[in-house]
Amino acid sequence: EFEVGGMSSTTAQVKVAAALVQAAAGPSLWWVFGLFVVAGVLLLPLLPKLRLWSSAVMYMLLSRDTKWQPQPVPRLSERQKARAVCKRLVFIRHGESCWNQVFNRSPKWLIPARLARSVLSELRLLPRLDSVFI
Repeated sequence: EFEVGGMSSTTAQVKVAAALVQAAAGPSLWWVFGLFVVAGVLLLPLLPKLRLWSSAVMYMLLSRDTKWQPQPVPRLSERQKARAVCKRLVFIRHGESCWNQVFNRSPKWLIPARLARSVLSELRLLPRLDSVFI
């Protein structure tokens, strides 16, 4: 036997073997736990956004809406006309929607650039419950 740094050769061999076993075992359980915590902190705020997107995509794929058809105006009796109340209805239109800005503008060959800009805006809004397209 010989001494290495004040330890016997057997003790040094045991310590080296323990270090090799620990290195071969991979990350400790705390690292794995920490990874799950970080993933949870990053992904939990995105769950409402994922639900919003999935419901919108499912509606788009499964809906049977075609073109809007105006319904016939029902005929009112004289009694119904007498009871009718006249009210003023004011429509306020907001600006052009993001969808129209991307797909319904000219020139058409710029659609990929406008779409890329909108996707980047969507990524910026990812942590919030807001969307460019929905």
